[in-house]
Amino acid sequence: MTQAGGEDWRIDFNQPNRSLVAGTAYEIRFLARASAARPLTVGVTKGAPNWDNYGLWRTVALSTTWQEYVLPLDATSTASDARLQFLAGETTGTIWLDEVRV
Repeated sequence: MTQAGGEDWRIDFNQPNRSLVAGTAYEIRFLARASAARPLTVGVTKGAPNWDNYGLWRTVALSTTWQEYVLPLDATSTASDARLQFLAGETTGTIWLDEVRV
């Protein structure tokens, strides 16, 4: 994914319509790297307005080498409209994502 600088939510990759059960612990795992060191925000939110946070909103620091990230998600609501999202519009550059798993 390549993008120009601005607000992080302007460029995102997401997977909609994920199901969550309140009180359940999940793990978000993925591999990532970037063309230059930069932040990447990862969230699990409602897929429509009011964009509720369902238990994960975190910024990770990407480097130019592949790294595995493991982020805990403790679901705050039962939902069928959750979306896993990676927000990348804050900094110019290229990001590579691989092996995204919940």
